[in-house]
Amino acid sequence: MQHAVPLTDRDVNIMALTVYGEARGEPYDGQKAVVWVIRNRAEFARQYRTDKGQDYAQFGDGSPASACLARAQFSCWNSDDPNCLKMKALLWQGNTDAAHMTAGGLSNPAIQRAMDVIDDVFSEDAADDPTNGAEFYHTTNVHPAWARGLKPVLTVGAHVFYNNVDHVDNPAFDWSLPTDPDPPPSPTSTASPEPTQPPEPASSGGSSLRASPSPYAPSTGPATETTQPFFQWLFASLRSLFTAG
Repeated sequence: MQHAVPLTDRDVNIMALTVYGEARGEPYDGQKAVVWVIRNRAEFARQYRTDKGQDYAQFGDGSPASACLARAQFSCWNSDDPNCLKMKALLWQGNTDAAHMTAGGLSNPAIQRAMDVIDDVFSEDAADDPTNGAEFYHTTNVHPAWARGLKPVLTVGAHVFYNNVDHVDNPAFDWSLPTDPDPPPSPTSTASPEPTQPPEPASSGGSSLRASPSPYAPSTGPATETTQPFFQWLFASLRSLFTAG
């Protein structure tokens, strides 16, 4: 099929892996919207290069493959993302520059499905874009800093799409900013907790009396004398003898 935008095998393979990593669980319309974002970014970068004579760092050199692999853009290509290893395993020696798909990649149903979506998107006119020119999206369970205050143009499946992000030559725009933090926990009292009494020793036999200590336990206090010393007794006996009568 003739594509409105020329594609190389590398473009198709890298895009298919990107769809696999980002949206393999999404319905057809969801995957199609992701591919449109890739196409919109590549076309923006190509026009930027024509106008400025240089690459647009965030969208690459104008090729769809470069748009996918640009730093901190599609999270599935981040080295710490678990999808990254899965995707590279479908490339010969994990080489994204050559981007030759392995036999396992070419036979993978999810990859084949992604390639069909890519073929559809790149055969359509710009007027057919369901995202209305969106260049950004995020999943519904995160809140990126760049999306703060913006109204999405489309929500499909688990993805929210935007076509109104001010990124063009904006030095304050940092693509790698983390998501908005979760709200802080509600404040708690800083007063010191009341001291607690040590637990009573366990009772035995259901009695309310304290259990007797073990006879083998070390002594915890001075021993109590129970008999008078011998010499005290002797002295008292002699004194009573001489004082008698």
